[in-house]
Amino acid sequence: MNYYRLVDISPGGRSHISGIIRTEYKQGLKSSIVVFPNPVHDHCLVRITMKAAGIYTILFRSAEGRTVKTIRSCMHAGLNELNVEMKDLSAGIYYVSMEGASSVSITIFKD
Repeated sequence: MNYYRLVDISPGGRSHISGIIRTEYKQGLKSSIVVFPNPVHDHCLVRITMKAAGIYTILFRSAEGRTVKTIRSCMHAGLNELNVEMKDLSAGIYYVSMEGASSVSITIFKD
């Protein structure tokens, strides 16, 4: 919890002090992705922590960089969970990332 006041000084030298304002700062809240189990079999749970609410696109890319699965979802700030079917993907390495969230990605393995 942080507290502060503002002091406004006019060009004529008069000052006005605001009331005390309280703010809450949540340090370290970042967007993140966790997928489990890893290695993935037929289904996986994608846990996404978001800084801000919005509609985001989750991309699954093959090791060659080809997009093999796209999920568009409305997410709220904080923790979100998505169950994803993986039966249609062959065994290999995949990269899971989000459009609209910089540098948020994870590597998963499909059995």
